[in-house]
Amino acid sequence: MIQRYREDLQGRHYARRTVATYPRERGSIEVNAFLTHLALEGRVSAATQNQALSTLLFLDRELLGRDLDLEAMVTGSQCDALKRHLQNVRIWRRVEER
Repeated sequence: MIQRYREDLQGRHYARRTVATYPRERGSIEVNAFLTHLALEGRVSAATQNQALSTLLFLDRELLGRDLDLEAMVTGSQCDALKRHLQNVRIWRRVEER
């Protein structure tokens, strides 16, 4: 199955690095962790996070023939709201320290 996966990605002209980095075994928990990492550690926009989600959904549906369970997903806008909230918490802590 991994060989089919790689061949299909290469046939769609994905870069070699992209083919090598996409996780092969993943579920909604791993996808959610990856997208959260993009938003919080990688500081990507909600649009970039949503594009990554769309890519992963496409790969699962078209290449692996399965659908991800999206009930546990955190959306890009939810991560943006979380980043704003955390920024406000940091600001309030600085004010309280003075």
